[in-house]
Amino acid sequence: MFVWTEGQFEFYDDDKLPDDLILIEVEPTTVIMEGIYRIDELNRYRTLVPSDRCILELNAGWTASLKLGKEFRQVLYFVEKRMSVAEICYHMHASAFHVYGQLYDLISKGIAKIVGEVPEGS
Repeated sequence: MFVWTEGQFEFYDDDKLPDDLILIEVEPTTVIMEGIYRIDELNRYRTLVPSDRCILELNAGWTASLKLGKEFRQVLYFVEKRMSVAEICYHMHASAFHVYGQLYDLISKGIAKIVGEVPEGS
């Protein structure tokens, strides 16, 4: 929620709680610190991956022998398929924050580059 630019919610203080409610305890300071971290990191990621409409391409000379984890290999597969960042997020079932971080790493390591953008509304 910290990175949302808009949204709506409703709060009903007097409503009866559902019978199947699961109570959890959350430390507010931890949540706020994580939110601040994500805002800062997402701003850094967007210096190389400015939007979810970006399309990446693998740079010449990258090698499949790189020691990358399974998730990075999955991202590489989607980059090879010329999927947009939004499509990569969708197919990985992952948050934009997570995928942006991986793409940022690939670009900063010289493995991939931004080559275009899906037109808005496509």
